[in-house]
Amino acid sequence: MPILVVDDDAVSRHEIAETLRQEGYEVIAAANGREGLEIFLQGECPLVITDWMMPEVTGINLCRAIRLGIRGVEPYILVVSSLSDARDAQLALFAGANDFLSKPVDRQALLDRVQTGERALAACRLNAV
Repeated sequence: MPILVVDDDAVSRHEIAETLRQEGYEVIAAANGREGLEIFLQGECPLVITDWMMPEVTGINLCRAIRLGIRGVEPYILVVSSLSDARDAQLALFAGANDFLSKPVDRQALLDRVQTGERALAACRLNAV
């Protein structure tokens, strides 16, 4: 299952992508929200991890755009952000994210959320059959 990682910060994007690759995941990386949306619309990325604050298209706007264009099984979207207030998490969820994780990203917390996303996607596929 390919995971789309979207973050304008090259270090953060690399750290998240490498953590996932080390665990055997296929990762497609995008340097901003606009690029992330283009990649998402072109292929099968059922799990999206996106930064919140990015130029051009924010992670929140990326969530909204993905949710507006869904066909088939809904993707699982995890927003990561240096914002850490509970209201920020609520805004991300309201915009269409499934989960929220504060930066700096804890390796195990990231992997736990990816596994949660995989279980949710598997359940959606079973219900769609």
